Amino acid sequence: MASDASIRAEGIAHRYDVRAPAVLNGVSVGVEPGECVALIGPNGGGKTTLLRVLAGLLVPDDGRVTLSGRPVGAWSAAERAARSAYVPQSSEIAFAFSVAAFVGFGAFAAGRRERAPRVAAALELFDIVDLTDRPIGTLSGGQRQRASLARACCQLGLPGGADRAGYPVFLLADEPAASLDPKHQIALASVFDRLKDLGVGLAFSTHDLAHAARADTVLTLAAGGQHTGPLPPEQALDPAALREVFGVGFERLGQPGGPPAALVPVPDPER
Repeated sequence: MASDASIRAEGIAHRYDVRAPAVLNGVSVGVEPGECVALIGPNGGGKTTLLRVLAGLLVPDDGRVTLSGRPVGAWSAAERAARSAYVPQSSEIAFAFSVAAFVGFGAFAAGRRERAPRVAAALELFDIVDLTDRPIGTLSGGQRQRASLARACCQLGLPGGADRAGYPVFLLADEPAASLDPKHQIALASVFDRLKDLGVGLAFSTHDLAHAARADTVLTLAAGGQHTGPLPPEQALDPAALREVFGVGFERLGQPGGPPAALVPVPDPER
């Protein structure tokens, strides 16, 4: 059920070229505090576009986005930064800032004080304390992604739960696990669980169906603006449903009657 505490998109439609099909077409999704929503679908399905719309970084052609009951555009940049943080798939940093300085910019963007303790906690949360003084540009893709997630959490006043000022906060991440090694993929899932327990609302895109299965709901976005859901993971990740979206078959691996350990794509004889 929607609430004034949520971040919500309603009837979102968007296309980047009037001659091209819509990237999003009437999509609605909401994220409540303490809820995790996964966005899945093929390349070009609109996952990044929807996250940017939710973050207030992209104005859609149609539909509305609200953050804590107000239009997302009605918040000042600092107010919005204190309430929602967006982590892109990748980012290029032109200056040789240290990792600690880069993470601390998150707190600065939201006008937060006492940045040093927040930075230290965020570095520890994402296992990058040993990179504190490294120039951000020298990091690997996975290390840089963890630094970007730490920066976003620092921006939201985390770790430490929903903001001490009393309003809900939201983390919006575009394929956050894509460049992480297996150890840190597992660690990220644990961090997301911890943030949920602290009342943070989470929305992320992913091609890792095992990661999507840990979400509370899953929204499927396909080419041409088609979408399904949000649905419970067991429905959205049904092999037959996934075959329609991705054009390949899927096999469940795991114990009979238990949760699947993995959903593995396989050649589909029906196509």
